[in-house]
Amino acid sequence: HPDVATSYSFVGGLHGNEGDFDRALEMNKKAMDILLNNLDQEHPSVALGYNNLGIAYLQKDEIKKANEYFQKALIINLKKLGPAHRETETCYSNIALAHHALNNISEAIANGGKARAIEEKRLAYMLSFTSERERLAYRQTQSPYVLPTLLGNATDIAEAILYNKGIVLSSILEDQLVAEASADPRLKKLVVERRTASEIFTRLQLNIPRDNSPGVWKQYQANLQAAQSKAEALQKQLARNVAGLGKARKSLSLTVVEVQKSLPQGSALLEFIRYFHHEKEEFRYGAVILTSGAVPTWVPLTLAENIDDLIIGYNDLLKSHEATDVKLEPVLRDLHDKVMTPLRAKLPKEIRTLIISPDGLLSFVS
Repeated sequence: HPDVATSYSFVGGLHGNEGDFDRALEMNKKAMDILLNNLDQEHPSVALGYNNLGIAYLQKDEIKKANEYFQKALIINLKKLGPAHRETETCYSNIALAHHALNNISEAIANGGKARAIEEKRLAYMLSFTSERERLAYRQTQSPYVLPTLLGNATDIAEAILYNKGIVLSSILEDQLVAEASADPRLKKLVVERRTASEIFTRLQLNIPRDNSPGVWKQYQANLQAAQSKAEALQKQLARNVAGLGKARKSLSLTVVEVQKSLPQGSALLEFIRYFHHEKEEFRYGAVILTSGAVPTWVPLTLAENIDDLIIGYNDLLKSHEATDVKLEPVLRDLHDKVMTPLRAKLPKEIRTLIISPDGLLSFVS
């Protein structure tokens, strides 16, 4: 039964995560046999099975075999799900990873570009009807930096950052600005209603009842849920109206060059990201350096845990009664050496001002 195949694939994924790649391949082969014997050969579940089998081969460094199964999955998904489906995007991404491992860089870039194009279309669609919370939640499901950082092209990484970092806040602000500039009084009223609903929800979040009785808390939670639902419903309505004006979102049409042109002379924008390094299977930090009129520069940094541990220790010190300069200085110097020293080595000599856009726990360093 196909459900049994799903169980085999799940177990195979667990073995793969634990580094038992032979067992992972065995489980995925069993899943594939069941799918082929019980479903149409072009069923999307068969494509998913091929994709999982390709991943198992990729983990064993049998790259050509992996790519063969990724291609099979792509053919089915293009036919059954279409060129804009998320599963199709996954196929292109995996094919790009396979070509990178085979050192076919041009093919890796081409397939990576196809995957990113699908993601950008889906992102534009998501921004057209969702609330801020839903947009943030959607962003957490994405891994936009895996391919660009693997390929190491600074401009591609910068574009990925532009499309994924801060896009939620930019689109929310755009919804409001476009609506306020509209001649339609309904949109202006909608902006006011949405702002009022958000303020009510925020006040409820802050004013936690002191009475711990079940009845009070039940009513408080009901009021909180109602306020959140109203605020989100108004945000969705605003997004749909703005998207319906027939103009492309400016937040999605902004380019890296436009960002660079907006930077003052003598300044550099440091765009940090916390990303997953596919080959080493570890989270790391890195940063793109953007300056006016120059080609972007990508600077990989150290393991994320090395930086995160320092930041956690720093914040723990600040909260304690032991936060003296003597104790804080070595932690901050170590953090500076891991984060800023590699970047300073890449900065043009004329740079006097740094504009820092953090990511991950770097956002909590004050």
